[in-house]
Parts: sequence; structure tokens; C-alpha cells
Amino acid sequence: MRKMLTKIIVQLLFISLVGFSISAEASLTSEQKKFDKLQKKWLFKAYRKISTESIRGITQAVNFSTQDENKLERAEVHAILGFMWSLGIDADFAIADSKLALRKSSTLKDKYIAEKALTLAMYNKGWVELASEKSNKIKSNPEFDGFAEKYDKEQLIANLIVGSIAVREGNLRVVENTFAKVSKETDKAWIPTLAKTATLILNGSILDAPGHLKVLLEDPTLTAYERSKIAEISTLATNEITEKSKQNKFSQLVNGLMFESLKDSSGSAYKDVVEQLGDYISGIDF
Repeated sequence: MRKMLTKIIVQLLFISLVGFSISAEASLTSEQKKFDKLQKKWLFKAYRKISTESIRGITQAVNFSTQDENKLERAEVHAILGFMWSLGIDADFAIADSKLALRKSSTLKDKYIAEKALTLAMYNKGWVELASEKSNKIKSNPEFDGFAEKYDKEQLIANLIVGSIAVREGNLRVVENTFAKVSKETDKAWIPTLAKTATLILNGSILDAPGHLKVLLEDPTLTAYERSKIAEISTLATNEITEKSKQNKFSQLVNGLMFESLKDSSGSAYKDVVEQLGDYISGIDF
């Protein structure tokens, strides 16, 4: 009787795993078709042309006026813009600029950040299987070995893009590495705690989240804006976040707060380009 019961359980588990695999494969195929279809749309192509010309001008203007020794590359600016679009503004344009970042990449570091920006855009579009597959390809690419830790602390936005994917995928090692650098450079000690808490929440663990977020809210170094956003995050975290839309909203809230908190601590070139990209986004009207 016991052997028969064990055999039935094993068979049910096998059927369940096969069913899950087929479902995931079907979702991946569907999402890939949607991704391909998006890139053929007139609006997508029209925006891509506008962005190509606009970012060329913005990058040249910032590099001409900045006193920073290291100049910005167009690939980097497109990746930053893709991340900004991914903050709940427009997922389609986030994909467009991330693809442009890939096209303009001339170094492995630029290509890595562009791939990460595209992965984040896919997550925020709701294409979880497609984003996961792209992320796995990045991880298995020997060219990118160790790249998650290669960005200097001064490259705050690059670290934020890499860290944001790690939060979505539950990679605590990369979360700790990237956000420790961000925290040190911005002098905001609460950032790693928020990043690790968000990682646990988005990956199925909410047991300690309310306590961690309550402690964060009591941090006297928070600005009024930071406190209000963490309170909003805390409210959303009281419920189980399993639906794609809720995961996206939670992720966008966390990323948006991080972005607002670090952009003024970046070098002058980054501050200038973020300001100009903000004006550019406000001026896009289709």
C-alpha cells in the first residue's frame, strides 16, 4: 500500500513538472511573438528614429559641457533612458531604447548594461519567461563573467540597473554588492536594507518585510520624499505580491525611489544627462 502511494505521488509530481514545463514553454513562445510584433509597429519604429537623433544630440551636448574626465557614450545614455522609461512610464519605449543601447554598444561593459536594461524592460512589460530566458543567456555567456561586480561605485546608474535585475531574480549576492557601492557613494545607509527586503518580498518571502520596513521608516536621515515612498512600499508589501501587475508596481516603486535618491549623487555628466533625459521624456507625445 505504501509503495503504491509513493508511486502515485511520484507520478503526480512528474505530470505536474511536465505540465509546468509545457506551460512555461508556451508562455515563452507567446512572449517572443509579442516582442517580435512590437518591433514591427509603426509607433515603435517612429519612436526609435526620434530617440536615435535626440540621444545623439543630448550626449554631444553633455560631453561638451561637462568637466568630468570620462565622457558618456550613446549606448550608456540609451540604457539610462531605457531604465527611466521602465519606472512605470512606458514599457514599449523602454524596450526601444534598450535595443538602441545594444546597437550602439562598442564595449563589453556597455553591451552588458544594455542587455540588463532590456531584461528589466521585458520584466516590466510582463514578459517574465522571455526576461528570464534573456537573463539566463547573460549569465551563461562567458564574456560577461564577473561583470555584475565590475562597475565602479561612481557608476551609480549602471549599478542600479544591474541591482534591479538581481532584486527581481532573488540574487542576494549581487544585490548586496551593487547596493553597498550605491549606499557608500550616496551616503544613504538605508538603501541596502530596502534592496534586500524588496528581494525577499519579490521572491516569495514576506515574513520579515514589515519589520524591516518599519525600521527603515524610523531612520532620521530619510527625506520627506523618501519616507513617503517607503511608506507606500510598506503598504503594498503587507499583501502577497504574486500577480505580475503587483510585482511590476512594487519593483517600479523601489527602483523609482532608488533612482531619485542617487541621481543627485552622481558625477556632473550623469546629473546633466538625467536632467536632460527627464525633459526629453516629458516632451515625447504620440
